[in-house]
Parts: sequence; C-alpha cells; structure tokens
Amino acid sequence: MKEYVLYGNKINEPDYMEDIIYTSFNPVEISKAKTLATKKGYVKFRVATHVEGSKPNFNDPKLINL
Repeated sequence: MKEYVLYGNKINEPDYMEDIIYTSFNPVEISKAKTLATKKGYVKFRVATHVEGSKPNFNDPKLINL
C-alpha cells in the first residue's frame, strides 16, 4: 500500500527545518491538509511516497522543491 507524506516549511525557514504535516494513504486528504497548512503559515511543500516494506530514498531528486 502506498503512503503519502506531506512535508512543509514556514516562511523564512531553511529547508532542513521542514515539518511532517500529514500522512495518509489517500492523496485527496493530502490536498486538503496542504490547504489547511497554508492557513497555518506554511508556504513550501513536498510530498513523498512510501510503499510498505520498501526502503525510502531520501536523495531522490524528485522529492526536492515540489
């Protein structure tokens, strides 16, 4: 099963200070969480996917600045 993880940064924060905002198996919920996070002051987002049982690749260039 594929899990989606929403990361975000608030304004003027460096990239390494990103927060995990929300995780879900439903991509529609990620969109809703992004909208709510914007209201809470988050301005930069990325979404990572993880398939259960696989190792995450934190150096994947597709994950940078989405």
